Amino acid sequence: MKQEVFSGAVKLPYLTNYLVSNKIHRVLLVTGNNSYNKSSAESTLEPHLESFEVTQYSEFSHNPKIEDVIRGVHIFTRKRCEGIIAVGGGSVLDMAKLIKAYQVSPGDISSEVKENIVGSCDTKLIALPTTAGSGSEATQFAVVYIDQKKFSVSDEKLRPDLVFLISNFTHSTSAYLSASTGMDAMSQSIESFWSVNSTDESREYSREAFQILWKFLPQAVLENNFDAKSKVMKAAHLAGKAINIAKTTAAHALSYSFTSYHGIAHGHAVALTLPFFCGYNSQISPEDCNDERGANHVRGIFSEIQDIIGEKDVGKALAAFIGDLGLELTISESPRGIEKDIDRILGNINAQRMKNNPRAVHIHDLQSMLKKIIISD
Repeated sequence: MKQEVFSGAVKLPYLTNYLVSNKIHRVLLVTGNNSYNKSSAESTLEPHLESFEVTQYSEFSHNPKIEDVIRGVHIFTRKRCEGIIAVGGGSVLDMAKLIKAYQVSPGDISSEVKENIVGSCDTKLIALPTTAGSGSEATQFAVVYIDQKKFSVSDEKLRPDLVFLISNFTHSTSAYLSASTGMDAMSQSIESFWSVNSTDESREYSREAFQILWKFLPQAVLENNFDAKSKVMKAAHLAGKAINIAKTTAAHALSYSFTSYHGIAHGHAVALTLPFFCGYNSQISPEDCNDERGANHVRGIFSEIQDIIGEKDVGKALAAFIGDLGLELTISESPRGIEKDIDRILGNINAQRMKNNPRAVHIHDLQSMLKKIIISD
């Protein structure tokens, strides 16, 4: 499926033409609870939607739950919507994708999500991200939580048909959110770089995204530099294109439990383990290499990363980079205690993401890492 991508608010008149040409009059507008207004997206979009019948859906969890998806599907159906516009961060875009996926589902949506079943869905989906991080506008993936467990739905039909990258929408983003979403993009660029599924094409996206983020993410976060934020939005989109091909690996595999059980924002959750896996994967050997292209191929990737950052110890350099952005690399234990926290995280690893990691990962290595991340108050 060919995706159209435009940059800048100056391109928004095309949105009206697109809706008309696709005979879309009734629109489901999926937005965040507050970001739609705070980001200036509402005032920017309103003139282009005046002649359409718009139903807004924003009352759902920051990390979408299956109940939220079912409610969104019911609204879409009841209002007889003909197209979907998603304006927000990764969770908003995921919600819109899931509504698209299941708005014609005759069965149990929870069961279909668990089985990654996506039926016929030709509803047009238009995405306008208001954060620079998830790259969801470039991917065919959507995440939803069922009983606090994360499930990922993947289907080419879920990739948005039309995308507008408007960096003005990120100007009011807090420093913490900019850092967290930026580190999601950074992690995607690195993980897709070394993923066992990487291709020449995906590594081109990964390389360019990482170069941009390493140079401009600190300016975007610490100085609220608008030009840097524009570049970071481009990098996040490139990283999204990279993971759409190569997928993520170990850092993402462990991140979801930090979000579910400790309330850590997704990008921050990924950042917690990324320095460890940079160091761990750099020590790859032929004996523990998961990539059929061999350990030397992975070492070549690390050589490129070292050249970009100008440091030999990638894990150490990245930990300092994350700290400078203001993100903590430790979290407090829950009332359950450190050992039970670790057991719960290890019991909820995304196995498929872990298989994408270039170096085989052992439980004792993860236990040792987690004991350094989860600390007593």
